[in-house]
Amino acid sequence: MKILAVFNTPGMTSAQYDLCISELEKAGLSSPDGRLSHVCGIDQNRCFVTDVWASEAQFAAFGETLMPILQQIGVQVSEPMVIPFYKEIGG
Repeated sequence: MKILAVFNTPGMTSAQYDLCISELEKAGLSSPDGRLSHVCGIDQNRCFVTDVWASEAQFAAFGETLMPILQQIGVQVSEPMVIPFYKEIGG
């Protein structure tokens, strides 16, 4: 079952986001298996990321690489909201 994974990361800067993406690319995860969509928005105080994943298991597997990278670059991350997929319109 598809899921939404929503991160709300206070204090994360655009430079930290870009570094995270670079580190994921180095780890071979620029397009991880099961991630169907990824969007990021950053305002003055926080970073918001929303992904659509084919399954919660694939998201969890990705998290095994993502979380240490975030810690390494100094981002304090709370648990993401994981929401069961309900409906998709368009696309």
